[in-house]
Amino acid sequence: MQKIKRIPYGMSDFEAINAKNEYYVDKTMFIPKLEKTKFIFFIRPRRFGKSLLLSTLNSYYDINKGDRFEEFYQNTWILENPTEERASYMVMSFNFSLINTEKDKVQSDFNNYCLLVLDHFLYKYEQYIPKKTLKVIQTKETAHEKL
Repeated sequence: MQKIKRIPYGMSDFEAINAKNEYYVDKTMFIPKLEKTKFIFFIRPRRFGKSLLLSTLNSYYDINKGDRFEEFYQNTWILENPTEERASYMVMSFNFSLINTEKDKVQSDFNNYCLLVLDHFLYKYEQYIPKKTLKVIQTKETAHEKL
């Protein structure tokens, strides 16, 4: 008897959903269309899968995850129809919902969060960034300067 897949309510991590073999609505057939679109604006109601789609795209385009493409995208449309841009980019992801929105803390929390994301990005992709550039960026103290 085939086990019914669990619906991953509230989860937006494509790789985790895939690893647990949970129910996933495949939207990978839209990737080639997204690549042809100059500006992308996702406007959908809450709990409509926007974050999960972004997580799917993150995994698809991440240059560090190209060797796991077959593992991540089994049973999806894109597995049989990959694009040339697959696993071609260094991907930086922000989740601004994690920032403290109290009036007196939002600016410093925003800067600190962005610094964490930028430092993680530099660590994750340091093999692709020239050492001289990396050293210059690491001397900067604010997120604005690092960008």
